Amino acid sequence: SLHPDALAPNSAAGSSNRTAKVPVAASVSTSAAKGKGLLECNGNRNIVMDPLPDDPEVRTVPQLRVLQMHSGEFNWLATRTRPDLSYATSLLASAASRHHTWCLKLVKKMLRYLKETSSAGILISSTGSMEDLTVYCDAGYAGKDTRSQSGIIVVCGGSIIVWRSCRQTVSALS
Repeated sequence: SLHPDALAPNSAAGSSNRTAKVPVAASVSTSAAKGKGLLECNGNRNIVMDPLPDDPEVRTVPQLRVLQMHSGEFNWLATRTRPDLSYATSLLASAASRHHTWCLKLVKKMLRYLKETSSAGILISSTGSMEDLTVYCDAGYAGKDTRSQSGIIVVCGGSIIVWRSCRQTVSALS
């Protein structure tokens, strides 16, 4: 997270608003895409996920390790500069042990998305009082055979400073 004192006054606006541009880890996403041979392919502007298959696949330990590596890389980005990857990262991590082929397709889509959006960043600005702290949370109903997804966003001074999306340990039935 970014400490409020790290925000520089925005002299262009001529006001007391503060802004800071947190650059996306472009070198991380570029090196990940290069290592996977995806620099030459077209990028994606969004991540479209296919439905999970009904039947689990037999996978090997090396296949699982590859998906775990990708999941860790995406989680690093999602928790630092890319909150837009949080949901897809959560799905990847939870499905890696049962749906190898589906997860590999999702990894490729996520890498292509990172390629297309590598110049994106998070603009943090303070338009309100730095003493104003607001927390939003939500949880989704999932059904009896799966777990619910929950999320939290913390806003300070009008800017999001913390975000998280994760699977709940139990399923919400209502």
